[in-house]
Amino acid sequence: MNKKTLKKLGLEIDKIKKVYDTIDELREYNRPNFVIAKAAKKFRFSTDARQTVCEFEKGTQKIMNAFMFQQLEVGPDKKTCLIPGDKKFVDLYRPYNGEPLDGKTLLVWRTGGIGDLLFIQPNLIYLKEKYPTCRIVFGCSTNYFQLINNWTCIDEIFLLPTELELFEKCDYHVTFEGVIERCKEAENSNAYRLFSKWMGLNLPDELLIPRQYTKSKNNDLVRKQLEDKGINIGDYVFVQVRTSSPIRSPSAYCWKSIIERLVKDGHTVVIADSPRVHQNIQDFIDGIIEIEYRSKVFNFCNLSTSIDIGISIANYSKLMICPDSAFVHIGAALRKPVLGIYGPFPAKIRMETYLNCDWIEPEPSGICEYGGRYCCIHGHKPCPANINGVSPCMEHIDYDKAFEKAKRLMKC
Repeated sequence: MNKKTLKKLGLEIDKIKKVYDTIDELREYNRPNFVIAKAAKKFRFSTDARQTVCEFEKGTQKIMNAFMFQQLEVGPDKKTCLIPGDKKFVDLYRPYNGEPLDGKTLLVWRTGGIGDLLFIQPNLIYLKEKYPTCRIVFGCSTNYFQLINNWTCIDEIFLLPTELELFEKCDYHVTFEGVIERCKEAENSNAYRLFSKWMGLNLPDELLIPRQYTKSKNNDLVRKQLEDKGINIGDYVFVQVRTSSPIRSPSAYCWKSIIERLVKDGHTVVIADSPRVHQNIQDFIDGIIEIEYRSKVFNFCNLSTSIDIGISIANYSKLMICPDSAFVHIGAALRKPVLGIYGPFPAKIRMETYLNCDWIEPEPSGICEYGGRYCCIHGHKPCPANINGVSPCMEHIDYDKAFEKAKRLMKC
């Protein structure tokens, strides 16, 4: 986008990518990178991995991230699709900062992943309990509707980008865009505390634990699958081997070390992930896990056709072992024992407020030329010192210690 367009959108070119030292400085800037876009013609586009179609009629206006505007501004035919709206987002934005919400409507949105949404949720639970007459409307990608559609703290879910009319009729707005990505404080502060501080609530740690519930139809489906495979409910370890970012995923041989220790000690292991990686997981089991242990390692990827089914699989486990991923947070929300496997990412800024949870991470020195862990705080870039795509930090984890922590969690 050129300077003229940015100005019409209400954005400042020197600050659109600026990273602030603290949450207070980011709040003082008070201009999230969102804009009001107006359709120059009728067109359609997909908003997420589910290929959810969003349609713009000519002249209609929607609120969206500035980077989405940049992507959609000109269509494949080189013709203009979007122009700046009749109003500037910053002129309509009424940021929430802990005000009373009796009889008020609060609009909340976040475009990030499952963990990001769970970081928000405890604050909404608190507000709904303190102000029963308030109305909370929540916006995210359709990828995550199954996660949040039974959150009792939410009255309405909307899809991003959203209609201008919805935004205008709400009393307060809160977006968490940039709270992690554009604030250095996020590099050493727990995300739950940070999000609560951003909302002006500063809730105590005992309230900063999310809640997640299962659905009866999914529970029935999972119970039947467990029964068919001879697995007892509550008597298996749930493992998620992969994250959305390769830098945070342990290698196959790291998982071999953990899983074989568990099976040798008499535990059953269930691996859950998306159906699209079912064969990859099966190849891992058949090719990496020693033959004497394979009968106790089960691949549930084909069953995990949705996030809420995955939640039911996790709910019947006795322990969850995961890298920094959605199921670390889902496990805590289900009040399950969770062991997090962390490498170049500090576990405490994600897991420190959780109950009956622990983590394992390498010692920071002598791992690589970058000094070891914590060199990756956010994002999906590969580790600069990667070995076959895997961070070398993962090879420096004490898996005997991890196994001892897992056993202790199962006894709690």
